[in-house]
Amino acid sequence: MPLGVSFRSLHSGEGEAVGLIGVCQDLSSIKRMEERVRQADRLATIGRLAANIAHEIRNPLASLSGAIEALVRELPPDTGRERLVEIVLRESDRLNQIIRDFLEYARPAPVSPHAINLSDLLEEVVLLLEHRALPAELKVVREFGERLPARVDPQQLRQAVWNLCINAVQAMPEGGELRLGGRIVPSGNAASLQLWVTDTGHGITDNDLPHIFEPFFSTKAEGSGIGLALVYRVMQDHGGQIEVRSQPGSGTTFLLTLPSSDGAV
Repeated sequence: MPLGVSFRSLHSGEGEAVGLIGVCQDLSSIKRMEERVRQADRLATIGRLAANIAHEIRNPLASLSGAIEALVRELPPDTGRERLVEIVLRESDRLNQIIRDFLEYARPAPVSPHAINLSDLLEEVVLLLEHRALPAELKVVREFGERLPARVDPQQLRQAVWNLCINAVQAMPEGGELRLGGRIVPSGNAASLQLWVTDTGHGITDNDLPHIFEPFFSTKAEGSGIGLALVYRVMQDHGGQIEVRSQPGSGTTFLLTLPSSDGAV
């Protein structure tokens, strides 16, 4: 056990030194905190290095894809070769998407809050969802009114809500119900804003639940593990909180709570 020891002189009422007072302090918690700080510094350094490497990979990746497409145009038609080229281009696009998501997480743009009507933002997300190839039995339910005044970064929050909705759709491959909602919650003289994305999918296991916001953690075969990590960072940047309620086989709810909407129009 690491100990800190300090001594003070003990004086009588007349000012005479009559002894010493020794104080022993357990420094275990301080040592653990120092180790966490050192680890955070190391992770930050690794993160900057990884972001730089990812940025450098994007340029040659784009060149490779362009070169392959140009070569194919110059060659005679071949079904087998076209299939291979299709695989290469598809996987290149997937790798580029993973790198783009990682850079967005590792190098976030500064938060630029604006006073907006959040209902318009949620409606945009629903419209984009409805124009995707969704399962035939999937139902999207709007649970928000015409006005939800908020002061947020619309681009970042839209991305966060979109990521949650895409995860919800992927959790219901056979169809189900996706509910996207929002409301203002009075709290004394201020108010907070709550958003939720609920699905009736397969849910999240107890073992996976503590890790879902970790970068690169994913239960999906082709998942990058960046989507929920990005949602968590966006909520942190807005001073908000995110809560997850899930039961295997009974669906999942993500509840986002943003601070006071005072000043929003």
